[in-house]
Amino acid sequence: MYPVTFAVVEQKGLGQAIRDLIPTPEHRHCVRHLHNNFKIAGHSGLALKQRLWAVARSTTIPTFEAKMEKIPTSHWSRSHFTTHSKCDMLLKNLSRDKTILTLLERIRSYLKLRMARLRETVWTHDVGPRIFGIIENLTTESAQCMASYAGGGKYQVNNIHGGMYVVDLDRHTCTCRKWDLCGIPYSYVMAAIAKREKSPYDFVHSLYKSAAYDKAYESYISPMPNQEYWRKIGHRSIKSSLYHKQPKRHRTSRQKEPNEIPKMQQS
Repeated sequence: MYPVTFAVVEQKGLGQAIRDLIPTPEHRHCVRHLHNNFKIAGHSGLALKQRLWAVARSTTIPTFEAKMEKIPTSHWSRSHFTTHSKCDMLLKNLSRDKTILTLLERIRSYLKLRMARLRETVWTHDVGPRIFGIIENLTTESAQCMASYAGGGKYQVNNIHGGMYVVDLDRHTCTCRKWDLCGIPYSYVMAAIAKREKSPYDFVHSLYKSAAYDKAYESYISPMPNQEYWRKIGHRSIKSSLYHKQPKRHRTSRQKEPNEIPKMQQS
């Protein structure tokens, strides 16, 4: 049963209800929104945009410092992200154009259908299809790297571009921090895994394995009747926000900006 009901939201407020559901979320900023703020402040241009993205994509502190000396970064640059969440995304496409209850009902209906569909998904590997494809591509890229064993589960990995990295297979870490951030071994790590003659899927974080997937979708979101059948709790109703419909047709997808970096180049 889904633990957050509309009664809970109305009683505690949306913010507190979300905090109860996810007590320790890590807050990160959308890089595209940050760049929009720069433009509003009068700082536009392709050069600034490219520099901002270069800094955001940095996964290590030295790389970051080489691109920018000082700017608050813990919410938007990979170099300052913590590694416990296993997520390195830089974009979010969230927007709100409905009242709170309508928005929550849309989310509930979407999640109900999504969980029901994914609960019936059958995997052909221990990891999902998307992760399997990523691993296969990275395995091919690892041919450009050479690993040498140093002892204690650690390897020095050199690539053809002159890069040199330290991979610790026992601790599941790499100095590039990509493996640490998302839990998927990158090409440098793949080279070390091949040197040890192990399967790369043994080094994928457990969050991507079938056991975690089954646990995430084992529950279900219960269907609900119309609002007129909801239990009355006596609290003040949530008022709708003021909204003026624009005369032109409402867009349902985000309008891409000029010179926007293609999705394939944002990783």
